Amino acid sequence: MFVFTLPEQPLFNEWYAKDTSKKIRAVLRSKGMAGKRIAVRAPYGYIRGADGNLIIDEEARPNVELIFQLCIEGNGPRKISRILAEKKIPSPATLEFQRTGHTKRYHPDTPFYWPSATIACMLKQDTYLGQTTNFKTFKPSYKSKRMIKNPPEKQVTFENTHPAIIDRETWDMAQKELAQRHRPTRTGEMALFSGLLYCADCGSRMCHRRSAGWTYEQECYTCPATQNRIKCTAHYIRVVVLEQLVLQNLQRVMAYVKDDEDEFVRRVMQNKLSAQMAEQEQAKRQLEKQLRRIAELDSIIQRLYEDHVTGKLTEERFTKLSRGYEQEQADLKSSVESLRELVSTMETEEVNIQSFLKIVRKYTEPTELTPLLLHEFVEKIVVHAPDRSSGRRVQQIDVHYNFIGEIDLSPEYIKTNT
Repeated sequence: MFVFTLPEQPLFNEWYAKDTSKKIRAVLRSKGMAGKRIAVRAPYGYIRGADGNLIIDEEARPNVELIFQLCIEGNGPRKISRILAEKKIPSPATLEFQRTGHTKRYHPDTPFYWPSATIACMLKQDTYLGQTTNFKTFKPSYKSKRMIKNPPEKQVTFENTHPAIIDRETWDMAQKELAQRHRPTRTGEMALFSGLLYCADCGSRMCHRRSAGWTYEQECYTCPATQNRIKCTAHYIRVVVLEQLVLQNLQRVMAYVKDDEDEFVRRVMQNKLSAQMAEQEQAKRQLEKQLRRIAELDSIIQRLYEDHVTGKLTEERFTKLSRGYEQEQADLKSSVESLRELVSTMETEEVNIQSFLKIVRKYTEPTELTPLLLHEFVEKIVVHAPDRSSGRRVQQIDVHYNFIGEIDLSPEYIKTNT
């Protein structure tokens, strides 16, 4: 005789919750793959329309544009937060309270306080480009409230799903600024070239130096690796001289564009093509070298096996040597596959010259190097060690521009008295 007992009520509840979770996930998956936005809240700057699609919130739109503009100028999330508070711009929580009366995130004592985390999140929100990216996060279980970020390959992006607030050029420059590390000075100000200067010898990012007793003419940038004289040579560059030189370089580039735009485009493309050909040749040489080494390792491993069979090598010695060679060969084979893919797919990249020209057209001939002007145009500046062989201090810098890289004009030099 068999006796069956009914499961307890909690077990039924768990089955029901699990089944409901699966159904909800399936619906959200289907909706997300169809290009519909599955996020519950509309990001700041947008509101949901009657059909569920995002439409621009015209009251908040200027604030979104201001935040991205301040980021491009070199301000970090904390500095942007202070600027917004000084301008008495209501925070997203305050705006929500004013419209709906919801007090969940509203703080009446600080209506203009923008958390830096909120600003950092906004600056990385690709919704402002007019696109929808679904499946950015997921929950490992229906029992868990913890959200885990999905890798990029598991996310799905649909373009032109709603009106954009930020254009692609502004977005790219803001992402570049976020990737750089900025440190304000002790006075709370951000150095003009913060995050843009690199040492030509060791590749380190150069540090801003100033002292309470220094004048602006004495402020400089130095290579942090100069403390280790074996790694890098001691060199610096004064801020006032660097500012003058970069402005002159920028003025010449802008004049070049306005005098003969077609010739400028041709020259930029020629420079890019030459750089790509050099990179491809280097990859081919490295590929050939690694293929030769793989063939050598095959011969070495074969000889080791023969020596082991004939008793010239002990089992322990054979195992140790063969393991090391086989690991090296496996690493090389992995590298070879990457190099082959690089060589086979390397084509002439389309340089985004139009984005650069669009920025140039926004300005007349500049007379002052402002943070906005600098960060809109310049990607990085490479500083070389000074040369004193002529009796004067001669120092070369390379200016790399956004979207197009370095412009091959007349060489740039800084000449100061030794």
